[in-house]
Amino acid sequence: MNMAGDSIREKELRKARNYCSRLLSLCPRTEHEIKARLESRGFRKVIQNDILDLLKKDGLVDDLRFARGWIDSRIRSKPRGVKLLRIELQKKGVGDDVIDRVLHEKAAELDEKAVLREMVKKKIKEVESGPQKNIKGRLFQYVVQKGFDAETAENVINEIMGG
Repeated sequence: MNMAGDSIREKELRKARNYCSRLLSLCPRTEHEIKARLESRGFRKVIQNDILDLLKKDGLVDDLRFARGWIDSRIRSKPRGVKLLRIELQKKGVGDDVIDRVLHEKAAELDEKAVLREMVKKKIKEVESGPQKNIKGRLFQYVVQKGFDAETAENVINEIMGG
C-alpha cells in the first residue's frame, strides 16, 4: 500500500479509536455493542475488527468482565431472575458460554428464593395499599415479569402470605 493509503487507514483507525473512547467513557460495552456502533457510523469491517482487537488487548472491552458487572449491578439495584438476566445479556451480544460461566460463578449471590423473598416483602406493601382483590395474583405477575420461575414465585408468595 502507498503512503497515502496508510495515512487514510491510520486516520480512520484514530477516528474509530476516539469514537470508542467516548462510548466507553459513558459506560462499559460488549464487543457486539461496539461493533454495531462502529458499523452504524460507517466504519469498514477491517477497521471495526482492528479496533476491537486493540480494545480487547488493552482490556477496555471484555465480555466476561461486562457480564460479571452487569449481574453484580442487577443483584444490587434491580433484582432479576436468572432467566431474565440471561436474556438481557444475550440482547447485549454476550455469548452463551460467557453467560453460563458468569451465572455459575454468581450462583450463590443469585439464590432466587432469597432474592424473591426480599422482592415480595417490599412489593407486598405497595400491592396491599391498592385494591384488595387478587393480591397474590398481582404479586405473582410482578415477579414472573422480573424473570423468576413461576413455581418458585408461587411457593415464595404462598410462604410469605400463607396459603
